[in-house]
Amino acid sequence: MTHLILATHGTLAESYKQTIAMIAGHSPAESLETLCMSAEKSMAEFVEEAKAVLAKDPDGDYLILADMYGASPCNSSILAFREAHYRVVTGLNLGMVLELLLTMENASLEELSKKAAEIGKNGIQEVYIPNC
Repeated sequence: MTHLILATHGTLAESYKQTIAMIAGHSPAESLETLCMSAEKSMAEFVEEAKAVLAKDPDGDYLILADMYGASPCNSSILAFREAHYRVVTGLNLGMVLELLLTMENASLEELSKKAAEIGKNGIQEVYIPNC
């Protein structure tokens, strides 16, 4: 089974989960795990929280969506999941999470990881409508 984890600074991951519930319903949102880094939390504490998530299904696949490349949530997730079958994709955005949740059932971890990166890149659009 592939697990989707949101790893962010502050309570951003929890806010995403609440927003997903509002848009897609509580069932898809409940399948998300969240890992939140705070100013009071050390990297070691974050890693322990991540390892607790991993302990629920040590043989599972884990797609971790982190808010920023090279930041504490990303790096700590890599430390925690390095012995597991995982992928980390950075640049987390709402469209990415929604589309993955709705299409992840029949895809491999590698396919989902590539799809997440593609969704993230394609989700950035410049929008301008000139005054007429």
